[in-house]
Amino acid sequence: MGSPAPLDAIVTDRVWDVLPPPGSGLSEKDRLRIAADRLGDRRILLAGVEIDGNRLRAVAVSSPEALLTPSVREAFGRPIDVPDLMAFLDDALRTEPGRPADRVLVIPGGRARRHGLLLHPQDVFGSEPRLYGTRGVLPTDRPVEQRSDLPAAADGDPPGPGWAMRYPNPSSEEDRLRALAVRTGDPGFESRLRRLIEQLRRQGASVWVNSTVRRPERGYLMWGAYRLAQVDHALEAQETVAQLERARREWGIDVSIDWRGPGDWKAMRERARAMAETYAVVFATEKGARSSSHYGGRAVDLVAVDLPSRVELVAPDGERETFDLSGPTESRDLNLTPALVEWVEVHFGFRKLRLDYPHWDDVKPPAASGRGVRD
Repeated sequence: MGSPAPLDAIVTDRVWDVLPPPGSGLSEKDRLRIAADRLGDRRILLAGVEIDGNRLRAVAVSSPEALLTPSVREAFGRPIDVPDLMAFLDDALRTEPGRPADRVLVIPGGRARRHGLLLHPQDVFGSEPRLYGTRGVLPTDRPVEQRSDLPAAADGDPPGPGWAMRYPNPSSEEDRLRALAVRTGDPGFESRLRRLIEQLRRQGASVWVNSTVRRPERGYLMWGAYRLAQVDHALEAQETVAQLERARREWGIDVSIDWRGPGDWKAMRERARAMAETYAVVFATEKGARSSSHYGGRAVDLVAVDLPSRVELVAPDGERETFDLSGPTESRDLNLTPALVEWVEVHFGFRKLRLDYPHWDDVKPPAASGRGVRD
C-alpha cells in the first residue's frame, strides 16, 4: 500500500501522553533523549531544518544540562523554544505511533513561531509569550510555494495561492535590493542594508531578504488573507469580508478578488490560510496594509538566524561593536536580540518593528537630491 502520507495537521495540547512530563524526576536532557529514541528515523522539517532522532540524541548526549537550550539553538540554527519543542514532540509521537521512517512533518517558520516552537517577538519584546498547545490545531501540510510554474489567480477568483503570483515582488535577492534605490532615487538604504547583510554572512549567519519594495495591491491581499485566516465563526467571517471589501473601496485598491468564494465560512477560512501561507505572511495589520513603508521603498523584511556566538559589526558611521551571544538565553537571531537590534537601529539608520518579526524601516533621510520617496 506504500507509505502513509504526512498528516495535514496536529491537534496541540499540553497533556503529556507519550513523554515523561516536566517534574517527573528526569532532567530536560533525559527527556530530550527519550524523545529522540521515540522519534527514531522519522523526520521533522522545522523552519527549514530537518530534525530526526539521531540529531536530537546527539544534542542531548553532548550538552551540559544548563546549556541545553543554547546547544539546541547552535545545533539547528534556529531560536527553538526547548520546553515547547518537547510538548510538540509529545503530540507528534502520540498522533503517529509506529509511523514509518519516511514520515515527515512540515512546519514552516511562520507556523512554528505562531505556535511557540520558535521564539516569537512576544516572548522577547511583548507581554504575552507564545505557549505551545494553546493555539489549537497546528497545520503540517506543505504550503504551495511561490514558483514560476504556479499559475496566477484570475480576476474574480476566490482566495488561494495563485494570488501571490499577482503583483509579485522582484524574484531574486539582488533585484529586491536594487529595487530600493530605483524606487526612492537614493542608494543609501540599499547600501547600508548590503553592508549589514555582508558582514553577517561573512561570520556564518543565514540571511534572507524576503521583501523590499511591495505594491499596495500585494499588501492589501496579504493582510486580507492573514485576517480572514484568523476567523473563528461564521459571523466573524462575514464581518471580516465586509471590512476587506470596504477597505478596497476606500483605499482605491483595484483588485478583483472574491473573498467569499464557494462553500461555508470554514472553506473560506481554509482558502485564506493557504493563500497567507504561500505569501509566508507572519504578521499583518490594517494600518500596515494601507500605508506600508514597503510601498515607498523604505522597508525590508530581513531574517538573519544561526548567528555566531560572537558577532562583530562595523557600521557606516565608523562605529565598531562586538556582541557576545553565547549566553544561555540568547536567541542567535538578529530580530530577537534586543542589544543587537538597538545598536543596528542607531548606527545603520534603521528602525525595527519589534512585534513584526522580520520588518525593518529606513529612518535615515535620503540624500539631498529631492528625489527620495517617504511614507
